[in-house]
Amino acid sequence: MTPAKSSQASWPLSQSSVIDLPEDLAQAAQTQIDLIASCRLWLDNHTPIGCNDSLWREVSTKLIAHVAEYKIRIEDLKLKYFDGEPIQALNEDQDGAVLDNIWKLQVHESKSVEPMLILTIGGDDLTVEVKFETRDQLKSVMRDKYFGYITKVFQAFEQAEMDLIQLFSMSRKIEEERAALSQPPEETVQTHIALLKEYNDMKDIGQQLIGLIADNKGVSIGALYEDGQYGVTADD
Repeated sequence: MTPAKSSQASWPLSQSSVIDLPEDLAQAAQTQIDLIASCRLWLDNHTPIGCNDSLWREVSTKLIAHVAEYKIRIEDLKLKYFDGEPIQALNEDQDGAVLDNIWKLQVHESKSVEPMLILTIGGDDLTVEVKFETRDQLKSVMRDKYFGYITKVFQAFEQAEMDLIQLFSMSRKIEEERAALSQPPEETVQTHIALLKEYNDMKDIGQQLIGLIADNKGVSIGALYEDGQYGVTADD
C-alpha cells in the first residue's frame, strides 16, 4: 500500500521565533522544534501495509496533533521565560497537582475476531481503533516497524521536554541572580581590582608619612605604632 499523504501543510524545518533566547536555550529549543517537524513528516509519509486507510488517517491526525502540542508548549516556555512567570515541571499544573502522562502511548491488540489495534494517546486516555486486513499485518505494525518506533520517539520527547523545562528554569534563575547584582560580574571584578589598587596606594603613602614623622621625632616607626597617636598600628 502506498503511504498516505496528509492533506495538512508540512511544518517548516526551522523556527526563527527562538533566536531571541540565550544561546543555549535557543539551541535546545530549536533542536526540539526541528525534531517535531521531522516526526510530523514521518507520520505524514508512513501508513502501515494492510491498514484501513480512513481509520489510519484518524490515528495519524491525532498523533500529529499530539506532537504539535509539544511545539506549543515550547513556545509557552519561551513566553514564561521572558515574562517572569513560574516554569512548571512536566505533568504539573499551576497548583502543583500531578497530571496524567502527557506522552503516554499504549498499543495493544483487540480480543475481537477481526484484527483490530487499540491505541491510547496522551493523558486524556483517547482511544482509537484501527482495523487491519490480517492479524499478521497487525502484529508487524506493533513491533519496531511502526509503533515500536513511535513509542520510542514519544519516550524521547518526554525526556527532552523534562530536560528543556529544567534548562529554562535554571537559566531564568541565573538571569535573576545576575539582575540582582548592582552591576555585571565583569564590572564588579574590575571595580574590586581598582579599589584594591587604591587601598595599596593609600597604604604606601601612609607608611611614608609615618616614616617621616618618626625621623622628625627621632623615634622608631614601631614606637609610633605602639603609641597609637596617629590612629594606625603595625597591623594596619
